[in-house]
Amino acid sequence: MFLRKWISVLLACCMLCGCASAEWQDAGILVRDGINLGLCCDSSVLWYAFSDTDTAEGKLDYIAWLVDRVTNQIVPGAVEKLMLVPAFGKAVNEGLISRYMTLGLTYDDHNQFGARMSGAMVGGDGQGIHSIEDAVVSQAYQMVINLYIFGEDVREDDEKQRELESAVLHEMVHAFMYDYNRNAMNGMDKDGKREMGTDEVGEEICINAMPYWMGEGFAISVQDGFTQRHKELLDFFGEDESLEEYLAILQDREVMTSYLELFSGGTMFSASLKDTGNAYNLSYVACMYLYSMAAEAMEIPSTYQDGDITRLDKEALLTGMDLILTALHEGKSMSEILQIISQDPQTGEPRYTDIGDFEEKCFRGADEPGLIFWQTMMLDFLDRSREPEEYLESGSVLPGFDNGFEHYLSQERAESCPAFQVVFCPEADAENAYYALSTVQPSRLALGGGMVLSYDPETDALTEEEAAAKDRLFIGDQVRYLMIPEEE
Repeated sequence: MFLRKWISVLLACCMLCGCASAEWQDAGILVRDGINLGLCCDSSVLWYAFSDTDTAEGKLDYIAWLVDRVTNQIVPGAVEKLMLVPAFGKAVNEGLISRYMTLGLTYDDHNQFGARMSGAMVGGDGQGIHSIEDAVVSQAYQMVINLYIFGEDVREDDEKQRELESAVLHEMVHAFMYDYNRNAMNGMDKDGKREMGTDEVGEEICINAMPYWMGEGFAISVQDGFTQRHKELLDFFGEDESLEEYLAILQDREVMTSYLELFSGGTMFSASLKDTGNAYNLSYVACMYLYSMAAEAMEIPSTYQDGDITRLDKEALLTGMDLILTALHEGKSMSEILQIISQDPQTGEPRYTDIGDFEEKCFRGADEPGLIFWQTMMLDFLDRSREPEEYLESGSVLPGFDNGFEHYLSQERAESCPAFQVVFCPEADAENAYYALSTVQPSRLALGGGMVLSYDPETDALTEEEAAAKDRLFIGDQVRYLMIPEEE
């Protein structure tokens, strides 16, 4: 049945392409170097591969190379690096990060993403949830790679390969957080229900969910954030300036502020976390700033002097990030964490009372601490990047990830992968998406903090009955698949 279905799909593709050759009518053509591409390619990839019969063979060979590269080198390499975040390393060793995910390939020239971690919320019936009111019991995962962005040129282009590695590392941060910090990422309470409310303009929102900018900022700060975003960040202070001119602007905060106002119509609105256009640039700076506050709250200096330059201590920033991830996992809400880490040593009062207050104030005003951090970071990273010609500061908090012009992930095939190993559903087809169910015991994540809800591990502890109800989908170290029909 499975082979007949694939043969019919291939025949349809060949008819659309005007291909009458019998060799394309055999489902075995999708097996390359022992890899059955039919287990991870959707119908758009089949169109991409067979739209031109003269190039189909080469495209299929490339797709097989890409699947092998992602499965056996990039994903295991990303997992290895993420385990350098102490909270994540501990979580993997304690079974708090899923063992498996699937891989999906698509060709999407409309939504031009490079890679995407697709997480499906799973309800009590073991299927994807059907409405916002459904309780979430578990998660299921699929990594999706877009061949429109990562096409055949990747194989011979070292820069594109680094870009692919960076994109996958970014998406793997999301995957880790959807297990380790599940309530905050999904906006759930301890019963798996999502807390809904309205924003300032009356739109329905999930009030307990991590805001979009924060989720992206965490991922970009692990990825080579400055390498990827420095052009967008520099554009806040002017366009097409030389490096020396940018440094001169940034060295004087009054001049810097005047440029910010000049390039935002006098309102500084463009330098706002509330502007969705800043989800991938200021979110990076804001999360690095949160890490610095967390480190300082533990009396760990987040900067040091190097001659005339104030440098960021990236080891301290990683420690700050780790504190926030751990505190969320252990039950503190992000609002509670923010109040603690932003406490003014002079007044004893928090600079920011909650995430909404942080979004309103951060980067808004010449003396605002977030803006001062941004200035410090830009001067430090730009100064580092102007020395050797082949060097561009990565901006990652991960140890050893310094130069964005060099590979950070291992270029060797991995022998094993302790978390998010790529697996393939043997019944996959091109019309549906297949996810691997999380292997994490759901009851162990129930008391994680969200954006506004905090839990005490003792006073809010689950009863035996509640824990058993949460764990009805717990599968241990097994591979289970969830099929989600593709939207028409």
